[in-house]
Amino acid sequence: MNNMKSNLSYKKTKVLDYDNTEYFLYYMQLMSCIQKILEISDISQTFALEYEELYKTTKCRNRQNTKQLLGYLLIIKSSNVRKEIKRQLFHKYLDIILEPIQTFSEKETNLLLNNKFIWFYPNISTIITDWPEAATFCLTYKLTKSKYPCHFCLVKKNNLTNTKHNKKDMKLRNYENMQYYYNSNEEQIVSIESIPNIFWKFKNINIYKAIVIDRIHHLDLELFNYQITFTYNLLKELHGASILDKLDNRLANISRFP
Repeated sequence: MNNMKSNLSYKKTKVLDYDNTEYFLYYMQLMSCIQKILEISDISQTFALEYEELYKTTKCRNRQNTKQLLGYLLIIKSSNVRKEIKRQLFHKYLDIILEPIQTFSEKETNLLLNNKFIWFYPNISTIITDWPEAATFCLTYKLTKSKYPCHFCLVKKNNLTNTKHNKKDMKLRNYENMQYYYNSNEEQIVSIESIPNIFWKFKNINIYKAIVIDRIHHLDLELFNYQITFTYNLLKELHGASILDKLDNRLANISRFP
């Protein structure tokens, strides 16, 4: 980031009028930011320009110079603004910022790299979130007591811990079935908000599969201990107490990290 010379200007876009208040988004255009990053003299050394099995190489793909902080997308916390408006506003922000990705993911664009133009297909592959953030991106209910609390699938809450639940019977969320319920005014049936999800416009990404839960957040929220305890009790219920002694012995035989 320190090597990037930026003379980009901010744009101001009106997003919403609500309760006699105007909401604006100040942002730099995404493609202009990417082009500025590509102008860093040695940036191409961090690129993987051809397919290569990661386990066959020790070359680091996740270098410091490849991580660029483009900005923060604020979420309104005011109690005077309804939940639906907050989520609608958040998705309107995303719609504006990510519009170039939607446009150029279907038709390529040329960007300058090392004095040569390259074909470029921007795409969203993964979004790392905690559970509440996943619900914000997917516009699913944040209540754990909702009928379908999972942002990824349509398994009822009572069946989420059912280890005998057949995978073939598991129905997954996608933009087609979620949009169907939205257009039919039946959002409550599948526990989604009455707000159009901007990621439904992206035909080459399933937002419900692209979300990856951040395990560091789980540790911070002390959920890891809960998960271990839950698995412990589940194994005991299915296989009896003897399986726990066997598991403890195997864990004890693992060599400590030097």
